[in-house]
Amino acid sequence: MKEEMKKEALVRIRELTENLNLNPKIYRYFEEDRLYYSYWAIEGIWGCIDKIGYDPRYADAVKKIEKQLEILVYHVIETKTGNQSVLSMLYVSPYKEDWEGEKPDGNYIYACVCDADSPDDYELGSIKLSSNNGALLRIG
Repeated sequence: MKEEMKKEALVRIRELTENLNLNPKIYRYFEEDRLYYSYWAIEGIWGCIDKIGYDPRYADAVKKIEKQLEILVYHVIETKTGNQSVLSMLYVSPYKEDWEGEKPDGNYIYACVCDADSPDDYELGSIKLSSNNGALLRIG
């Protein structure tokens, strides 16, 4: 099932690349089992991407959520609010019947959202996306 989930994740990454200008390298990185995240390098001016392991808290949060929900996270979006780092994890669930609703729909996508320091307290729901310089950014 993990291989099917990975194939679905790659379909979604390609769609995000075509429709929201996600950096095309993200597709290749994920093919190679490397997870990346998007963030503002300079708030409101410059979007960037980096390996999820750049901040070990982020990698730990992803592992915890993937295990708990049995999902496959294929991209993460960091949003800073003061000292708080909110992670919006784009994912594929193990339930094929849910895949259509999880896919990007214009600027909206289904995500698992949590504070990087307390991933046990998460919410599932739709978020609104924008992009800058190849990075996906949460705007709502």
